[in-house]
Amino acid sequence: MMEQAILVFDIDGVIRNVRSSYRRAIADTVEHFTSGAFCPTLADIDQLKSEGIWNNDWEASRELVEGYFEGQGQKREDIGLNYEELKAFFQSRYRGPDESNWTGYICSEQLLVSPDYFQSLTAAGLFWGFFSGAMQAEAAYVLEGKLGLSSSVIVGMEDAPGKPDPTGLFAVLETLQ
Repeated sequence: MMEQAILVFDIDGVIRNVRSSYRRAIADTVEHFTSGAFCPTLADIDQLKSEGIWNNDWEASRELVEGYFEGQGQKREDIGLNYEELKAFFQSRYRGPDESNWTGYICSEQLLVSPDYFQSLTAAGLFWGFFSGAMQAEAAYVLEGKLGLSSSVIVGMEDAPGKPDPTGLFAVLETLQ
């Protein structure tokens, strides 16, 4: 039996540059939910992300909001942050206010690869797919909408536990095998 190479890509930071989209939506969300008292810098967000457990940007936003208030002497359980409202606000910045016509920060993301790259992988007989913490619709926006990859194997946020749990990675590998 011949061994076959399989490539599994993340999307954020690998296929598209998200520093001015997801990071900006985090900063806006934190600023909004602290009533303008705190707007994290990119360095603040990168420091939090470097802990390795904040792949979900809604949860990272909540952590920064609650951490701010905790630093002001409040207990987390007394903050009363509505997570669903936080998610909706974040999405209104990232995707835009109109769910059927995205105009948010996602529209400004720059691609880090070209469609030719994936054509060359296929031509070389390599199997490839994606495991992302992004929502399926957001992954499709870049993969299908910007790169023209209409039949990619992808496991997104809705399909598996969040990273660093490897369940989604194994699901992509199983599908490609």
